[in-house]
Amino acid sequence: MYRAAIFIFLVFLLAGCVEKVEKRSNGFDHQKAVAASEQIVNDFQTELKSHLLQALSEAGNPAGAMHVCSEFAPDLADRISTLPGVSIKRVSLKQRNQHFSPDSFEVSILERFATANSPDAAVYSKVFKESGSVKTFRYMQEIKTGQLCLKCHGNPDLFTPSLIDALNELYPTDEAVNYQPGESRGAFSLILTYPEAQQAINALLSENGK
Repeated sequence: MYRAAIFIFLVFLLAGCVEKVEKRSNGFDHQKAVAASEQIVNDFQTELKSHLLQALSEAGNPAGAMHVCSEFAPDLADRISTLPGVSIKRVSLKQRNQHFSPDSFEVSILERFATANSPDAAVYSKVFKESGSVKTFRYMQEIKTGQLCLKCHGNPDLFTPSLIDALNELYPTDEAVNYQPGESRGAFSLILTYPEAQQAINALLSENGK
């Protein structure tokens, strides 16, 4: 019995050592991945909303601020996605920009968000094991429809002619309208690929004191 207990202890000890070696080899830490994803999405939202409010104030109407969503938001996503091993985009079941179609994984999570009907923005994450030491961490954070969103995503019958013209010009196949306050409108979709993302994630968390 004593020898069996020692054997079991050694098995668990070795398993722990293997896990630590694996973590060091691919740089993946689930807690850090979640924290970094939250920070990236929060920074994205904050910067996008700041520019949108400024554009609305300067233009005085939603049509004059359309460039923030059509140009600035994709550029911001591209800028973040230049970080090694990091990719981010906004996706929705009712698309406005057809260049950002959700993949099968994103569709399944978007459907889950839409049917959950939670008052708070939902999040979901999953780790995919790739070949060798490569891991892919996928994180999605729901986008709830707020009052600001309704200016361009609400009832089209309430849109001004200039806004309708701008939407038709920029998004001729637009589906992202008729949302209600608090409704699930889409999600931020983030992919971290390890070990490539390790250095960028560690630097991001360090900069934000995490």
